[in-house]
Amino acid sequence: MSQKERNATISAKKVRIAEAGNTYDYALAAIYDKGYKVFLYPDPYDEGKQYYWAIVPGREFTASDPLTLLGLIGIWERFGDDWQQRIPKYYDQLFERTFPEDGYESLDESGFNTLVEDLRMFFEAIGEPLPSPLTRKTLANFMSEYSKKIEDRAKNT
Repeated sequence: MSQKERNATISAKKVRIAEAGNTYDYALAAIYDKGYKVFLYPDPYDEGKQYYWAIVPGREFTASDPLTLLGLIGIWERFGDDWQQRIPKYYDQLFERTFPEDGYESLDESGFNTLVEDLRMFFEAIGEPLPSPLTRKTLANFMSEYSKKIEDRAKNT
């Protein structure tokens, strides 16, 4: 099988990986593969809790779990020693884009259509259909109701 055929097979397969304990060994494997030594350090104030440290000469990363540790290493790999440089506020943008205060009215047609395409991808992945037809108002209502439904589900579990 050629690389092109393998890539086509891989892209046709749906994969979902979620944060859970069964991913810790894979995160640690990726960290070890990058050449880090990993250590556990007990939290002196919280019995039973420990911190994971990944160390190579000149670099130290610490986190409460291996997935977060791998993420921190990824941040350093992407941004380097000057990792605290100014970048767009993606976290705020993501929240504002998903739950805008103006019911999506500030988005131009292109921006709204892009958002709808993105949300369709997400809601399809979680098995929740978006309403049709989808207007700014129906999307705002759907997002508000969906958020309430998830909050209620969390309260009842």
